[in-house]
This record gives sequence, C-alpha cells and structure tokens, in this order.
Amino acid sequence: MQLTRRQILALGGAAGATALLGIPARAQKRGGDAIVGTVSAPPLTDAHASTAEVSRSVSLHWIETLWARDENGNAIPDLAQKTDISPDGKVYTFTLRQGVAFHNGQEMTAQDVKASLERYREELIAANYSVPEIAKRIGVDSLGYLSLEGMLAAVPGGPGGFCHACFSGEYPTAPPSSAEKYQLVAAR
Repeated sequence: MQLTRRQILALGGAAGATALLGIPARAQKRGGDAIVGTVSAPPLTDAHASTAEVSRSVSLHWIETLWARDENGNAIPDLAQKTDISPDGKVYTFTLRQGVAFHNGQEMTAQDVKASLERYREELIAANYSVPEIAKRIGVDSLGYLSLEGMLAAVPGGPGGFCHACFSGEYPTAPPSSAEKYQLVAAR
C-alpha cells in the first residue's frame, strides 16, 4: 500500500491527537530545569549591568516594565494599570496593577518600582560617563556613535515600527516642554 505525503501527515496528526487524549492534564509546578536556546549565553542576566543584547533579550522573559508594546508597536500598560500626567507634564502618576509578585516573592509596591527606576538611572552608563570614560569602562580603544540617520538606515526593513523618540525627539505623545528633572515619589 502506497501513501501520499498528505495521507502520512493526516495519519500522523490523528495518531498524535489520539495519544494526547490519554494523557491527563498536569498543572505546572515549581522547580525543574529551563532550557533556553540563544545565539550565545548572556554574560549577565541583569539587563541594567550588561551591554550585551543577549542579556536584554533573555531578561525580557522575566522582567516586566511599567509600559510595554503590543504586537503593533503601540504603547500599552504592563505593570502600570494606568498613567496620569499632570497638566504641566512634570508629574507622572502610575497606578500599579495589584497582586503582582516582585522578585522577592512579595507583592510589588510603589517603593519597589521607585527603587528599580533609581537603580537604573544610577547605573545608566551614558548618563554618568563621558565617551572616553565609557570606552575605558567597556574595554575598547575608541567608541563612536551612529547618527540618527545612520541608525535608522541600519535597522532592517527601515524605521517603520522602530521607536526612535529618545534620539529624535519625535515622541508618540508630546513630552513636557520644560527640561526640568522629574522627581520620583513613592506613595501607596
């Protein structure tokens, strides 16, 4: 008896579905191993402390942000349930989702978010070091930056869907007109 490729696939799918019917559903449990395939191992799993893209890519699987992007690149609330911006644009009030576990197992608080933002601001290399200092810190002889045009030209498929607001000043929503620093205030 000769079978076509379609018949073999159909029989294989039917056999697989039948086999699965006999397996009881199991709830996930803590423990065990997680095996992840990446192009390289991350040097660190702390995206704040590493310049390696793979560190960022891996950590995005367990680190959440106040806001995220949906499949179309639109900003959507993530850890923030909503955000209110004062009329002068100087105060952003984030209402946090309730019941979210922080990395220590306790419910996330405004103090946790504030501490995370302050840690990021303190460790942000470009905010705290000159170009020569950054080059020395990352162990290179010289360091150069692409222009906005060069960066957009380097993005595969062009700049569509790529947010360049931090570089160009073209924000999806207008930033406040003043350049004053913002104050992080934790309140719950």
